[in-house]
Formats: sequence, C-alpha cells, structure tokens
Amino acid sequence: MLADGHAVIEPGDTGVWFLFQDRPYDIARVYRSGVEFRGYYVDMLEPVRWSGSDPGTLEPITDLFLDLWIWPDLRHAVLDEDELHQAETRGGVSPDQAASARATAAELISGIAKGQFPPPVVRNYELPPPVTST
Repeated sequence: MLADGHAVIEPGDTGVWFLFQDRPYDIARVYRSGVEFRGYYVDMLEPVRWSGSDPGTLEPITDLFLDLWIWPDLRHAVLDEDELHQAETRGGVSPDQAASARATAAELISGIAKGQFPPPVVRNYELPPPVTST
C-alpha cells in the first residue's frame, strides 16, 4: 500500500486494531516484522457498535472505503478517495455515507493538528514482548 508514493504497509507487516464504541472509524498500529512501528492506518466506517460492555457482540462493520495513513511523525495522507467516489457513483454507498466518511476524515485530520488524534490509548500502546521458548 502506498501513500504519497511511499510504501506504508507491505507484505508481512502486522497491525493491532482498536475499535471504539459509537465511533465512525477504527485504528491500527502497523508494525514491520512485528516490532518496528510504521504508523497508523484508519478506516472510515459506519459507527462501530456492540452491546453493553461485551465486544463479543460486535455488530457487522461497514467500511466506507476512505482511509487515512498517519506516519509516526504525524504526517498524514488520505487514501482511497477514488474508491469512495466509485462506490458512491455505483450506489455501493449513499451520498450521506460518503459525506460522513469525508467529514470523519476531516475531523480526524483536525484532531491530528491539535494533538488529539490518535487517542492516547492508541499512541501509548506498546506491543507485549515476544514469546520465547526455552
């Protein structure tokens, strides 16, 4: 996957995904070789929902095509605008869903500029040490 002409996600990279109740996005911390932090990948979605405090009741997630890549230094690039446009043109997403995806991306970009996004629980996450066998 490319952003601004640079490879940001490559075969073998891994991610730790964060879902937030009633938020219209998810966030992944992406790692190369399971250890080197590469950046954040954000999907614009219909709001994520589950029942009560049980994430096991997660409702189906509706991806709205538009994505955001954020480098560790917080530079960012909007991805897949062309896919969103195609989906909107072909009726795969409604005009309201497309507008929501674009508004969410704009809100998150504003949050990056203000130092409020990604949220601390994502920014401060540390991978557990690798399991080694003896």
